[in-house]
Amino acid sequence: AACVDVEAEFGGVNHNVLFDACRFVQGAYGNTAFVADTGDSRNICVRNSLLDGQIWTSKPQTLFENCEIRGVFAKLLGNSGTDNSVIRNCHGIDVASKATLSDGQPFLQGTGAGAGVVVENLTVKLVRRHIDVRGMTVRGATIKVTTGSDKLTNKSFAMLADNADLRDLTLVDLTPVGAANSYPAGEGLYVTMSG
Repeated sequence: AACVDVEAEFGGVNHNVLFDACRFVQGAYGNTAFVADTGDSRNICVRNSLLDGQIWTSKPQTLFENCEIRGVFAKLLGNSGTDNSVIRNCHGIDVASKATLSDGQPFLQGTGAGAGVVVENLTVKLVRRHIDVRGMTVRGATIKVTTGSDKLTNKSFAMLADNADLRDLTLVDLTPVGAANSYPAGEGLYVTMSG
């Protein structure tokens, strides 16, 4: 079950939907804070809100703006030109407050989304998982990475960025000097890029 499920079922239509100053917090018995993936839904804007859990949308013209994210974007829409999902001026962390998220699931899921998802001015702290921006257009992102857990270890891929269009990107390693999992000489976080 999701906190909010924007699905036009039984022949209905959900166009021009706005959520402003909302809180979607999934409890311990689910994992999805927001879903929009069935029926005739489009032009959905989530603004100035908290999304705590998994976020799943495959609907055209979905915009997340000025939001706090605690969890992951499990599904986004790409390969659709001006209908692609947009994440703008958001910040967050890859850990949900109560929801159980799948191990290994990235904060952003670029591979499954398709090319052209737009990310503008995102700041995220990665504690347990990596970020996958493959094929995305990223403008102004700060990605803070802390290794040393069993999920994001030394010599892990912190970021997958194949075929991405990246500009004004900052990667920050937050691992403290002398930490139990700090890096031997020549090791550290890995980023993969091609294309």
